[in-house]
Formats: sequence, C-alpha cells, structure tokens
Amino acid sequence: MEEAEIQDQDIKLQRVAPDFISELHRILPSAPYEKQTGQVRTYISEKTANRLAQLIDYFQEWPQLLDPSLADLLSPLVTAFLTYMTVHLDQYHESPPSESGNVLPLPRAICKILYTFCKVRGEKVISRFFNSEPRYLERMAGAFSKWGQNTDTETLSDDSRFGAMAWEEKYIMLLWLSHLMLIPFPLTVMSSEIDAGDMASLPDEMPSNVPRLAQNLISISIFHFYSAGKEQVAATTLLAQLSMRYDMQKTGVFSWLLQWALREIEKCPDVKTPSPIYFQFALLSFLADVTSSAGRDVIAPFIVPIFDCARVIFIEPSPSFVHLSASAIGRKSGIKICRGITLHLLACALPDLDVSQSYRTAAIMEHIIDFLLSSLADNDTPVRLAASKALSMITFKMDTEMAGDVIDAIVGALDEDLVWNQLADKQTPTKMGALDAFSVGFDKNPAVSAIFEKVQNETPTNRSCYHLGSNVRRPDAQKPVFAWVNALRWHGLTLTLAHLVFRHAPPPEKLTVILNRLCLALCFEQRTSVGASLGTNVRDAACFGIWSLARRYKTEELMNIDITKITYNHYYSVTSVLQLIACELVVTASLDPAGNIRRGASAALQELVGRHPDTVTNGISLVQIVDYHAVALRSNAMSTVLISAAMVDKSYWCSLFNGLLTWKAIESHDRRSKTLTCTAIKKLISPGSFMLSDQVAGHLLGLFVSAQCHSKESRYGYLMALAAALEVGWQILKRQDDTALPRNSNFSAAWELVQRQCDTLGQDVVKSSLAAEAACKLLKILAESSTPADSRMHDEGLDPLERSRNEKSYPARRTDSGLSISLNPSRQSEVARSNHVKMFPHPSEKMLETLTMLIGLALSRREEFIIGAAAQAAAHVVFILDHNRQDSLARQWIAEVRRKKSSIIQSGIRLSGIINALGAIYWTCWCARLPVTLEIGSALLNPFLHKDGSDVELKTAAMRSIAESVLNPDNPFVPNYLVIPVVLPLSEMRANICSLDLLKALLAGLSDYTTDHRGDVGSLVRLETLHACSQALRLSFLAGEEEESLHTVFGKIAGLAVEKLDKVRFWACQVLVQNWSLFSNLSKPK
Repeated sequence: MEEAEIQDQDIKLQRVAPDFISELHRILPSAPYEKQTGQVRTYISEKTANRLAQLIDYFQEWPQLLDPSLADLLSPLVTAFLTYMTVHLDQYHESPPSESGNVLPLPRAICKILYTFCKVRGEKVISRFFNSEPRYLERMAGAFSKWGQNTDTETLSDDSRFGAMAWEEKYIMLLWLSHLMLIPFPLTVMSSEIDAGDMASLPDEMPSNVPRLAQNLISISIFHFYSAGKEQVAATTLLAQLSMRYDMQKTGVFSWLLQWALREIEKCPDVKTPSPIYFQFALLSFLADVTSSAGRDVIAPFIVPIFDCARVIFIEPSPSFVHLSASAIGRKSGIKICRGITLHLLACALPDLDVSQSYRTAAIMEHIIDFLLSSLADNDTPVRLAASKALSMITFKMDTEMAGDVIDAIVGALDEDLVWNQLADKQTPTKMGALDAFSVGFDKNPAVSAIFEKVQNETPTNRSCYHLGSNVRRPDAQKPVFAWVNALRWHGLTLTLAHLVFRHAPPPEKLTVILNRLCLALCFEQRTSVGASLGTNVRDAACFGIWSLARRYKTEELMNIDITKITYNHYYSVTSVLQLIACELVVTASLDPAGNIRRGASAALQELVGRHPDTVTNGISLVQIVDYHAVALRSNAMSTVLISAAMVDKSYWCSLFNGLLTWKAIESHDRRSKTLTCTAIKKLISPGSFMLSDQVAGHLLGLFVSAQCHSKESRYGYLMALAAALEVGWQILKRQDDTALPRNSNFSAAWELVQRQCDTLGQDVVKSSLAAEAACKLLKILAESSTPADSRMHDEGLDPLERSRNEKSYPARRTDSGLSISLNPSRQSEVARSNHVKMFPHPSEKMLETLTMLIGLALSRREEFIIGAAAQAAAHVVFILDHNRQDSLARQWIAEVRRKKSSIIQSGIRLSGIINALGAIYWTCWCARLPVTLEIGSALLNPFLHKDGSDVELKTAAMRSIAESVLNPDNPFVPNYLVIPVVLPLSEMRANICSLDLLKALLAGLSDYTTDHRGDVGSLVRLETLHACSQALRLSFLAGEEEESLHTVFGKIAGLAVEKLDKVRFWACQVLVQNWSLFSNLSKPK
C-alpha cells in the first residue's frame, strides 16, 4: 500500500535495475555453454535457471528497462536451444550423471527463462527474437512430437528423472511454431514423410492433399486445446496462423477448420458427455483469432454462421451455453469475434457475403454495438478492456454521423445517475471585524504576490469573514457526486473515450463533451462499505485519455474548445482549455493517492506541454517540477512537488489549494493523507501574511459547519486543517513588527466553535480517533495563543536579590523568531513590545471547563498518536490555567493513577494517556513551584518502585513519559513561554530529580523481563528505560550518585548490549558509546 511508500517495489527497482541487468549480462549468455569447450550443455543447474527467472521477474513493473538488452540476452538462448535440438535431440529423456546434482534439461531451462521474458515483456515482443529460418520448422515440430511422446507419466522409462514435458516448454515451442508459420514458402516443400504420431486424432473429413507437416501441426494444436494452461493459448494461435496461410487456404484447410470449430461448438449442448470447457474456450479463441486476422475475401462466407454462433452464446445467450457466457474468458473471446465481424462489415461491400433478410448488415452491427456497450459495465476488467478497445476500433471505421451517434451514446451513459451539487459558498460566515482594504499576498515571494486581489465593496463596519474559496472558485461551480453511478461502467466508458481519442476518431466538435467527461473521470472516487476504493481504474483511464488528447490533436483544435461549456471549470483565473487541463493534471499528479495515477498525470502533463508549446503558463518549469519520478512517492509529491508547483503561478496555487480540500487530501479516510495535507497547507500559506492564513482559517471554519460535510472524515479533516491554518497565523503574528492584535479574527471564531459544539465534539472524541486528534491539535494552538491566567514569575516569596538573579538566570525558552520571552508581570508589557509578542485574551471560565473536559476524553483513547497529541494539548491548556486549577487537575489525574488495578481502570479510561499528560505538565508545575510536582514524579516512578502488579503497558508509558518529559526540560510538551532554567548549573533541577528515586526506577526498568502470551513484553520496558538512561546521563541527572550505583547501571546496560533482541542490543550499545567517557572514568568495582 501507499502507506508504506518507502517500500514501493518500483521505486526500489529504479535504484537496483542497473545491478540486475549487469548480473543478467554476466550469467545468462554463458549459462547454456560449457566454460572449457564452449559447447552447448545438455543440462543446466536448476539454481541458475531459477536465479535468472527471478532477476527477470523483478522487471514486471518496469519492463521497458529490459528493452536495450533484449537482443543480447535472448540471442544466446535461442541459439543454444536450436543447437541442442539439432545435436542432442535424443538425449532429452536421458538421466544426467549422479554427481550433477539438481539440474534441468537445457530445453526446459531455456523455455522457463523465455517464458519469464514473455510474462514480463509480452509474447509479441519476445517472439520477434525467435529464429524464423525455414529449416527449423519441421525439425521443431518433430522435436515437439518426440519429446511429447513421453507426456504420459506411465510410459516414462524407469531411468528418466525429469518426468513429462513441462508446460513452459510446450508454451514456448508452440509459440515459436506459430512464429514460423510466417514463412512464405509452402509447407509442401518443407514437409517430409514423418508420422504425425498418436498425440491426437485429426478431425473427420480432412482434405486429402494436406501435407504431413501440416497434419502434425494440426494434431499438436488440437491436442493442446484440452489443456488448461498457457500452452492452450499458444496452440490456438498456432492453429489460426496455420489455417490462414495462403497454401492452406488453397488446400481447403481454412474452410475445413472453421466448419469443424463451428460444428464442435454447436453440438456441445446436444451430446451427453460434452467436451471439456477448456476445449470450448480454445474453439472460441480460435474463431476470434481467425475473425480478427483473416482476409475479408476468405472470411466472407463465414460471417453469418460465426455471428449466429456468437449471438446464441453471448448477445442473446441461450441456457445451453450459460457456462460459456458466464465466464470472463468466454465473454472476452466473444467480444473479439464480434469486433472482427463488424470491422469486416464496415470495410466494404463483401461480394461473397450472402446476408439473408433476417440478418441485414445494419441489424448485425446494431446487435453487436449494443452488446459491446453493455459489456463496458462487465464485472471483469479484461472484458471491459476488450469491449472498450473493440468499440473504439469500430467507431474509428464508421462514418462521421454514425461515429457521432456512438460517442453521444457513451457520453449519455456517463451522465446517467450523476448528480451535481452547487459549490457556491454556503458556509456560515464568521466575523473578522472591521478591516481596511487589504492585499492578501506573499511577503517573501514577489513572483506570486498577486495571487489574491484586494477585498473591495465591503464596509469596514460590517465586513464578514472573507472566504478564500470565493476568491479562487467560480460562484456557479458545481461538484459531481458519484455515489449512485456504476464505477465499473464508468471505467469501461472512460476507457472507450480514451481509446477513441487515441485513434483520433472523434471529430473536433465532439471534443468539448469528451474533455468534460475526462476531467470528471480524473476526480472519480467511490468507496465500498468496507472503505475500499473503486475509482483508481477510472482515473487511470482518464489519464490515458488526456494523454491521447494532447498527443493526437493539434493545438488549434484544442484551443477552439469553448471553456465556458466545461462544467468542471471551477476557477476564475483559468481562461484557456489547455491551462485548465494543466491545472487538473498538476492536482492529480500531486495529490492522488495511487502512485500509478500520479505518474500517469505527470506523463500526460509532459505530453501536453511538449506537444503544445507556449500554451501553458510556465510549462517548462512546471514539467521540471512535476517530474515522473518526483511524484512516485506520495510524501514527496505532497510536501515538495505540490509546494514548488504552487509557486509557479496563481492558477496552480488556487487549483492545488482547492485540491487539498477534496477527497484526495483532507477528506481522505486515512490519517496519513490528512497529516500530509495539513503540512502542505502550512507550507502554502506560511510565506503570506496573517490575513491570508486567517482567511484560510475562516474558509475551513465554514466548511466544518457546512451541511455539505456529512462524514466525520470530512468534518474533522477540516478541523485538523483549521488547526494548521491557525498555527501558521500565530507564527506569522509572532514574526510581525507591529504589536496590535487583529480584532475579531478567526481565533475568536474557533473559540466560539469549540464552545458551541462541545457536546458534539465530546461524543465524537470518544468514538472517533480522527475527531480526537483534530480536537487536540485545535485546543493546543488555541491555548498556546492565549494569555495565561497567572502570568507572574513563579518565584514568589524570594527576596529582591534572588528575584533579580532568577530573572537573569531563568531566560525563557527560545521562540520561533529567536527572541527570549518572559512573563514577569512587572515587565510583561515591556517585553511584549520589545519582542513583538501578542497574545489573545484569556478564555472564560466556561471555556476552560470545556477544554479540560475535552482533554480528559482524549486522554482516555488508546491510540498512541492521539495520546501524544492530547498530552501536548494538556501541557498548553494547563499552562494557561491559574495555579489552583493546575494543582487541582494534576491531583485529579494522580488520583486516577492510584486507583488503578491494571493499565485500565474500572471506568475504562486507559492510564497511558494520563501518564503522558502528567509527564507533559511536570515542568509547568515545577516552574509554578507547586507542591504537586513531587507527587507527579512519584506517580510516574511508583510502577517501578512498588511491586503492585503494574503491567507492562503502564510501565512502558511511565518510563517513556520520564524520558521524554521529566528528564527533558526542552521537550515539545513545554509551552513556548514557560520559564525554564537553562543557565544555572541545573543544581535545583538535579536535586528535584534525585529526590524522586530515579536510579531505583531505572535499575528496575533495566531488569524487567516480564513474559506473557505475547512473548518477552518486558523488552518494551527495557527499551524505554535505555532511552531514559541516555537522557539522564546526558544531562548529568545521575552525577550525584555513588560510583557503586553507577557501576550497577553500567553493568545492566552492558548486559543488555549482548542481549539476543536486536533493538534492545542496538540501543544499549548506543548508550554505552555516548557515555563511554563517563563509564571509563569510574574506578574498578571492589
């Protein structure tokens, strides 16, 4: 899946493909030959053959990488096979020497490798490298008959080790024989008096003058019609190629085989023991090959009989043939038969065609086209692919009027069950207050400073929140709803349009409706009841269609399309059809969750810019950014490619921003997509002004409360994006030089939203992990931007000299702007003015109760990522509380920990969240000089100091909290404005930590070897304890301990460094290496 993109096999292959090709060049050419003599081997090591097949298999995702090397790799195999067939024909079934080990006969090994090439690159490409000299035709047919005589395992000799002829050998040799059928010389001159063998009985009434070689090939082919493997496909191809030879037509073989095939199919329902279904599939495949490839003069007498056969089986299926029409293999062959019939009817008037009154040409074509249109919705993808290709080929051969009717039918089918929703801004307006006319631009990027225009025609006293969407989207724009359409039918119809465009079949006046549907298909998405996506193949077909449109049509033809008739044109800034296509392709290449769709959109964009120069804004720069390989990883596409493309021009910025608010990004069902989207939104708006971020926040607020958002995935995706936009706005405010806060910004609207929907949020936080994470992130940024209730320095009671010393020695944590902040009330206004820090008003008491309630619900979740987000939010919310509330809340959480029986208390609240929250607020309480600080430390250490049945999950959470929070004053949980002593020699902090019996807890954690049904679960505790030891030693929190205690710690860590678990052993070694100077200075233990 895309969630583990770094494991993408095709990305790995790009890196290691040169090594694989080099290994193929090193091993393959010499494998069939002896090293000393250079003679052809009779056997090849099975290990070597499997290794070569494995190397070739790696290229299934990128088969084109093999093209430059195919001639060098295939030539030695072909030559060695022919040499063996000439020199060692009789040694095929002989047993090798006993000391040879696991070996394969040379033909079997070579055919296995050649089959792998065919599987990866395609049999049509590989067969071009087969030797086509006439002298090998009869020899290969004889070798096939001779080696195939021992197919029955009961007839194998006792000394035969290799058994029957492998199916790879049959497939390759039959495919090779079909390739040799292209020899222009008559088979009579190449045929000798060889026996056809007893492999199969020839059909009755065979013409008398058929050469023996042809009889042998017919016998071999029909025998393998009964096979269920790949050799059956090659056998049907061989028989079709043989029958269509000119000399075989003259001898009557073509007519005889067609009549035999039709007769065999028709008699299947009438016999008591019908032939196997694979044999019937082979007959249909034979008819399809002949109908598609035979000349119209020779096939003309059989058009009606073949159509009658196809009509009874597929078009108007008879119950007697339900076993054929119910199979995808049979339906695909039926489509190929119908395609061949229609193309012959469209070619010209057929003089030999005797069409009765019942089957006029128009009636036949009407039946077939209806059948193909219905097959576009088939449940099986190969059938839809065959139907779309057949319909495009037929439409291409039609006259303009008939082709237009077919295109209209396809477009009309796409419009069925499609619903449109108005996208005009219906969001609830959120007040921003009185604002003068402003320009929302990018202060640091002049190239895109004109992306947004000034807000006009609004009175300063009654101005509502200006929605970003109304600035980049047309007010009459509509959104398609694909919930009620058939996704499989859409795939078939879209692929048909793509094939039609690729063949340049539609006239220019039809391009508007076709482009409209291709753009719709590019955003197609449906979800099953279990959340699986059904739209990937539709978007893939749309990419192919747009690529074909850019490749096959001239610039003038595309520029003549009326953009006002493109329903999916949402954007003000796009005035050209080609620019519209470029915007849609950039969005797809940057945001689509499927890697093949992103790469397909990138290839289509490259084709568009290359074929139509000077029509796409900054096209060359855009193509260089949206590179085929750059969009392979989704994380790179959304974090790097998207941002760079957005900065090229305002049309791309607007398109990408709107794309981030769709199902491809923020409305996606998976958390990773939402996280990447929030990161992208931050990067998009961070170079701009506070007004831009505030407008984005207002737009997201409106989307959150809008009635259009029915799913929690959409609603809380918008809430998560709102938190990201507010965070960017807060960072921008801290960078600005002015000290005035914007009045009635969307920070206030977000506070009001939380207050109004607290009940709904509370319910959703308990039920939905997405809602919990989004709410925590929003609460964190709202609390961070608010003024604390008690902003006094936490050093009350100190004398003036000590207070002065603390003000110099307790500098604040560095902010993002690199300025030290202090909240001493005597200097608060002065520091705020000098450091340009602005904070929003302190929330009300009711709001604080809502915050603590939501934080408590989020801490009850089990997911680690929610617990981390909730702990961060708890740290910032606790920081803005007054001292009494801080103390009360901390004691409440400590009481819940003490009431536990295991990691889950009776109320169902998981203690991991509370443990993390206690660690997160530790330094806040310590700087406030709250007595509860020591109780927090004791609550975290108690699971290790008392044998009270604490389980592994509780110990792991406690030790992680100690390592990440208690032993790390500069941790991400500490609010930006919290006063932390970092200049003093940490004496007070060390004394505080040492008073917590930290050493005993660390020793207990290093010695935890708890096991249960999951195995050594104590390793989780040991691993977290190693991290805590590393942090404690780095900050010298154990400097005051006795050497004997440090010797004990060293011994425990050294013991873990030789443990069998890799992760524990690695981190133990890391701790030893980082602190080796400390341990090496210890005196030897007594």
